[in-house]
Amino acid sequence: MSEPTNEPTELKCECAHCGGHILYPRVAEGVAAGCPHCGQETVLAQPKPKPTRVFSVKPRSGPPDGGRTLPPPPQRRQRAAAPDGEEARSCPKCGATVKADAVLCIQCGTRLPKVKVPWKQRLAWVRHLNPLHLWRWARGREWPPKHILFRYAGLMVCGALLIVMYLQWSGSVRSRLQLPLEVKFKILEKFGLAKKITLPPSGPDLEIKSHVWEKAKGSNFTFVKGTVANHSAYRYFAVKVEFELLNSKGEPIGVGSDYIAVIEPKKTWAFKVLVNDSDAVKAKPLGVDGRR
Repeated sequence: MSEPTNEPTELKCECAHCGGHILYPRVAEGVAAGCPHCGQETVLAQPKPKPTRVFSVKPRSGPPDGGRTLPPPPQRRQRAAAPDGEEARSCPKCGATVKADAVLCIQCGTRLPKVKVPWKQRLAWVRHLNPLHLWRWARGREWPPKHILFRYAGLMVCGALLIVMYLQWSGSVRSRLQLPLEVKFKILEKFGLAKKITLPPSGPDLEIKSHVWEKAKGSNFTFVKGTVANHSAYRYFAVKVEFELLNSKGEPIGVGSDYIAVIEPKKTWAFKVLVNDSDAVKAKPLGVDGRR
């Protein structure tokens, strides 16, 4: 009667293509077979153990006569090992314990889901904006203090240069940052400081600067020409100017108008109103209107 042996009846290897684990009997060692995971042909063989290197350190001899002993090189701080709970997890199908970075389960071959990185770990770089955290992080990696200060000062200078370039090259930034006087007055009034300022009288944003009665050369057409100014810091759309046409007795006989799609801030518009009545001898401005 033969004595029982402790050798396993089945061996385990990895597929050379997908890395999946395959169980096979000992008699199938070295046989080419199809992988049950990816279906490609692979050789069933046990991985060869890697040779271990043995290093021998000779004792250091003393310094020669007249020499000096150099200090030992600085040793890097070893990070604390993670607890066992973080290095292993369980398979959702069979419940077997696998490594945290494993892709397939060793027991059932199920593809494991990816490990979700917590949001605190994703935003860990934000703490380097704090000089104290940056100092601790850099000193943990044995950076010289001068190197740390130069690195942080360089980051601050680069950030300041980017802000200066943005403020210098964008012409509309100042107008966007300036608040209207009405808004400033409301803010100061809320904090009880409105009595110290006086608002200047505000005129209309759109104003007819000038207008003249002019007859076109070489034709019988008559126009009312002039300019409309936009004094505000806003863009006005659908701007329309109207004039009341008067006869020789000063009686109104019609209305003429001109239209433009948009007037930019602090710009003027040269309008041209056609007089559509031959009895009209002069025009009276009715006003200008637009949408901001």
